Amino acid sequence: MEIGEKLKHAANIAMWKADQQKRLLESNSQVSKIKNEINRQKLTLADNAVSLYKENLLLAEELKMFCKDILKLQDQISEQVMLQQNIKNERPPGPQTNLAESHQEVFSNHPADTEGPVCPHCGYTVPVEAVFCANCGKEISTEEIQTQAEIKQCSNCGKDIPVEAEFCPECGHQDSQIN
Repeated sequence: MEIGEKLKHAANIAMWKADQQKRLLESNSQVSKIKNEINRQKLTLADNAVSLYKENLLLAEELKMFCKDILKLQDQISEQVMLQQNIKNERPPGPQTNLAESHQEVFSNHPADTEGPVCPHCGYTVPVEAVFCANCGKEISTEEIQTQAEIKQCSNCGKDIPVEAEFCPECGHQDSQIN
């Protein structure tokens, strides 16, 4: 594995771990909220039971309702614990996985339609001094960037033509604004 691929793989694993931790924190937050609701229900249950007891009106049906609600909340906690276990059991992406596609917002500082050289492997716009592409992680040689600088596009058909050409060899179009 080349150094660029190793760096890309390491970045992909870091992004995966950050996403995994975020999902675990969200699930833990849900568990905390549910536990707080259970405690609130238990306090309400206890307060109601004491009040009913004082008035000699304590009936089992009222207690069943509170217990049923508490059991539903405990089931929600069990679901969250299972979700957390599934998240913890996930495997990191392999070296060939391209997380840049699924996490494109991370790489949006160099969109493909901005001016500058593009990666010959994926078409992503890269800084002139770039040695590796920020999107696909592959090495970009100076020759490849120089070759790109020697090519322009025909404004009529869009084909790549040599920079010194006055006419497009594909469609014969002459344009002073050939890029």
